[in-house]
Amino acid sequence: MSIDSHRSRRRLRTPAGELDFFRLDAVPGAWELPFAHKVMVENLLRHEDGDLVSVDDVRAVVEGRSGAHEIAFHPSRVFLHDTNGVPVLTDLAALRDAVAAQGGDPGRIEGVVPAELTVDHSVSTDFFARPDAPGSTSGASTSATASATASSSGANRRWTH
Repeated sequence: MSIDSHRSRRRLRTPAGELDFFRLDAVPGAWELPFAHKVMVENLLRHEDGDLVSVDDVRAVVEGRSGAHEIAFHPSRVFLHDTNGVPVLTDLAALRDAVAAQGGDPGRIEGVVPAELTVDHSVSTDFFARPDAPGSTSGASTSATASATASSSGANRRWTH
């Protein structure tokens, strides 16, 4: 929970429930920053605890001193393309195997930040938005499409060792 030194926290009531958000206009100079820096400032406001994230961290980004100032960034989710996501999953699996080989519980090896893995470059689509589209895709892409469909059907399930 943020200590909210800038008094930037606001609550939005929606039909689905209440949401907290942090207003950038509460931080002088933040509104003029490039988009990526605004994301960083909002993240720092959300996680300000006076220890890992302080008022000086927010100031460092706004004043352009973040290159010489270490910032604690806390992403809520990481999106990985297959070219970097597959090695991440391979490393995670190898780490779990090593823990199991030493008699430990491989289930204790779990990512801290949720990750989404996308695989998109190997699928060619000839037909779409039709009930017969999966069976109508021609040539060599048929097996790739079937493989991608099979692997993505389990994408929302938790990956376990």
